[in-house]
Amino acid sequence: MQLRAGIVYIVLFLVITAGAYAVIATAEAPEVVIDEADADYQIEQGDDFTVGDLTYNVSELDGNAGTATLEHVNTEAVFDVTWAGASAADGDSWDAGDSVQLEEEGVEYYVYLYAPPEADEDEEDEPVPETVLFVEDFDEDEFTPIEREDGVYVTVDDDGDERVVHVSEVEEIDSFELELGDELRFFEAEQEGQVDGEIVEIDAESVTLEYVGEEVSTVSLEHNEVVLINGEEFGVHFPHPSYAYLTEDIESFEAQHAAVEEHHDRVHGLWWVIGLSIVTVILLTGLAFMPVRG
Repeated sequence: MQLRAGIVYIVLFLVITAGAYAVIATAEAPEVVIDEADADYQIEQGDDFTVGDLTYNVSELDGNAGTATLEHVNTEAVFDVTWAGASAADGDSWDAGDSVQLEEEGVEYYVYLYAPPEADEDEEDEPVPETVLFVEDFDEDEFTPIEREDGVYVTVDDDGDERVVHVSEVEEIDSFELELGDELRFFEAEQEGQVDGEIVEIDAESVTLEYVGEEVSTVSLEHNEVVLINGEEFGVHFPHPSYAYLTEDIESFEAQHAAVEEHHDRVHGLWWVIGLSIVTVILLTGLAFMPVRG
């Protein structure tokens, strides 16, 4: 390559490089912003605000980190809990089922399922137990348990003679029976307290209760992201460390995101132009100053 032609091309690519860099340096990068006038909500930590039929509390907000947490507490949520029971029909040990506490620091009661009644010839479904026995944990060294289809029995001393009695007849052992539809107040760890449950199902292996308690649902907010709150979309922006703006104008919010992405793509392309131009200049310089034979 002739030196003069090489210099011309080198200068050309240097001009391209300088021009691309100038565009990068002077281009104003768009930002995703929600102004106070465009915000549908301004929230701070501790605020309550309603979306649809639900009210949320701003339990946490850190504008510097660009995060916040919303909480909705449903005080009438319906839960169910199932306890496996020792089966009298299968000859299980009286304490083979789940244990239940009626109070937080109270004693444990074991769930024991009586044997189901005999099935009628005309019935297609298998019979299920009709009664559930709850037996307080007791010392087997003091009372020897005997499991039967009609309940838990223990041996007691009766004036020097051993006698077999139903556990419900022993004053030292607390026990009680419940049927379908009966209510029971017990300690539920997930609710951190006592709840009032109703027996809604008894089968051959377990008993199920329903109760009303509190259910806390949370929504996490992040800076310049779209979040779904109670089925509605909101754009989130943290203009200040102590508060955030929420907008329902998702179309405009996403258009700002698209503009930012387009700007990033253009800048990325210009850096490629600069890189390729510099590589080309290096190659042209080498070719221009390469000795010519002859």
